[in-house]
Amino acid sequence: MTEPGKTSFDMKSASWSTVAEQIEIKAGMSQYCIDCVIYLAVYGYTGGSYTLQATSTGMITLQPGDSVGGAVMKGKFEYYSYYNPDPFAEMMFSVTLVS
Repeated sequence: MTEPGKTSFDMKSASWSTVAEQIEIKAGMSQYCIDCVIYLAVYGYTGGSYTLQATSTGMITLQPGDSVGGAVMKGKFEYYSYYNPDPFAEMMFSVTLVS
């Protein structure tokens, strides 16, 4: 798959929260893949700063529990990618608005 966009994605946050949004991927889900790269996009509907946290039993690109700070401009995307080598990993991606 290529980088996700507003109309091209396998999963998206369903909460449309103004503070925090989450996506969870578990083994057995149709979007789950093993020995693959997962692409994550943060879109700036209004622009601002955020933190991105990923937790997983199988994630090796980002240490579980570590947060990454970022900023996105209105109408633009920021992209991240994660490698999943674990056939049983449960991955949770959380984006929290900072400003």
